[in-house]
Amino acid sequence: MENIQLQSPRKAAAFKPLPYLRFVFVLLTGFALTNMGIMVFAQSIQSALPPSNPFLEYVDIFPGQPINMVEARAFSCRDTNNYYASEVNCMFTPASGIFDSIETVIWERVIRKTTFTLRGNTMKIGDLALLFDAINFHAYPRKVFFFWSKLFVIVSTTTNGNHPSMRPVWSVTFTDTY
Repeated sequence: MENIQLQSPRKAAAFKPLPYLRFVFVLLTGFALTNMGIMVFAQSIQSALPPSNPFLEYVDIFPGQPINMVEARAFSCRDTNNYYASEVNCMFTPASGIFDSIETVIWERVIRKTTFTLRGNTMKIGDLALLFDAINFHAYPRKVFFFWSKLFVIVSTTTNGNHPSMRPVWSVTFTDTY
């Protein structure tokens, strides 16, 4: 006959996982997988939504546009005559939004330079790089330069911040002359 050894109930219970531990493990694994799925979904939605670009509201007064685009808005303008051409400087102060003031320089009835002065600490260089898809920008202690479309962009900033992309923006100038 065969020799069958029976285990005592105490030894068998010691090696058998408790049913509620298995339930807790399955529950925690489910929560972890759900959390990862939600994070992936949120990141895909965030990358699909374009960031709001406050400059695009004023694209009609960017360099290269005729003077009548400035005249259509509530700009205050003054003529400045120099040796080369008649220059018109115009300024607008929005009541709200991130821009404290907007200035244009017009030569020979065409906008040549538009400068946006920002309120407070509303934007950083990295934000601009994302808004204008400026992968290649040149950073110096108080200025950052890059090209957007056919325009040269000059950003005035501070030397604060470890990386240029973290520096606050004071003003952004778009010009078609460089």
